[in-house]
This record gives sequence, structure tokens and C-alpha cells, in this order.
Amino acid sequence: MFDQEITLNQFLLDYFEALIKDLPESGLEQQAAGRGHSALWLLGHLAISADFGRMMLGMEIQSPKRWMVTFGPGSSDEINRPEKIDPRELIAAVRTGYPEVQQQAAHADPAAMQEPHGVQILTGSKIVTKGDCLAHILTTHMSMHLGQLSFWRRLQGEKPLF
Repeated sequence: MFDQEITLNQFLLDYFEALIKDLPESGLEQQAAGRGHSALWLLGHLAISADFGRMMLGMEIQSPKRWMVTFGPGSSDEINRPEKIDPRELIAAVRTGYPEVQQQAAHADPAAMQEPHGVQILTGSKIVTKGDCLAHILTTHMSMHLGQLSFWRRLQGEKPLF
């Protein structure tokens, strides 16, 4: 199950690695032009999104609870580094989280994937089931935020990857 979504997520993780290859050590909390997301927020949001994938599959959340507040739906882009958020931890959570979700998604229970997802921010959208939500997390959600990270990178003067 989710064969295409897993393949696309693997592609997106390769893109993620290319985007973070030359991230600067400082300034990650700076917002993009027009009050766009900072790189730090994007890294954290992608990290907790793997946990949303875990939730759809009935797995346990792995991220610290404060990450959900700091990077979850409705959170602010204004993140203070004194909160001791290490971008390397966020990157590690992305690197381990999505492959775990991929592995479980490959063997997901089709009946469970037809259940309502329960994610409040998606209520009223075309994403209705746990399967819809998981497919979104593995593909469109991640690609949208990687595009934002690419934009943030370009604003820092980095060359395009493609």
C-alpha cells in the first residue's frame, strides 16, 4: 500500500538532503521575505509532520511534546534560539521519521486507512481519511514545505539546485 507515495517521499527526502547540505550555522530563525517561514520552523514542522504520519498509522509520536507546540498547526514563525532547539535534532528527526513512516505505510491496514483522520486543521477539506492524510504528509505537504525551504535558501544567496 502507498507504493507511489513512498517512492515520491524517497525522492523528496533526497531533495531535502540537497537543500540542507549548505544551510548556514546561524540565521536559521530569520523569516523569509514577506514574513515567510524561517528555515528553523520549516525543519521543525517537517520533523513533527513525520509524527502526524506515525499517528495516522497508529504509531507512537517520537518528537518532544514542545516541538508540536513550537512547530505545529497554528504555531508562530518567531522562534527564539534560547529555547535550545538544535537544528541538527530536527534534521535527524526528518531523516529517521519519514523512512519509519514509509516502512509502516507499505503494510498499512486498508480498513484503518479508510477511517477519518481527526486532524482539525484539515476538517472540511478534500483530505478526509487517514489514508488521504498519510498520502498528503508523504507527498504534497512535504513538497510544499521543501519549496519554502528552497525559497528561504535562495534568499540567503544560495544557487538554485535545478
